[in-house]
Amino acid sequence: MSIAESEAESVYPTRYWEGARTKEMFEADTDDLQEAYIRGREALPTDAEIKAAAKYLKTNPGLFGSSACFIDPNRFEEIARGVLQAARTAVQAEGKAIK
Repeated sequence: MSIAESEAESVYPTRYWEGARTKEMFEADTDDLQEAYIRGREALPTDAEIKAAAKYLKTNPGLFGSSACFIDPNRFEEIARGVLQAARTAVQAEGKAIK
């Protein structure tokens, strides 16, 4: 189970009709689904995302070019958090989606 699936299950646990293995149904309209999508896109980066991005940056120092040797290895998580937050901020901006 992915981190996202695990988090979704803890926030919205699967509910079954009493005495049955049939899942309860609920009604949602497109506004509800769009709001859920937006909340997911705008959510703060998780610790798992930050650690994964920091690990990627640490294992690919060439991305920083000749300045790579000047980067404090203890700051990769801070850099990753900033980059991920900048990406989240971009999707919150008004206007057309970047393609």
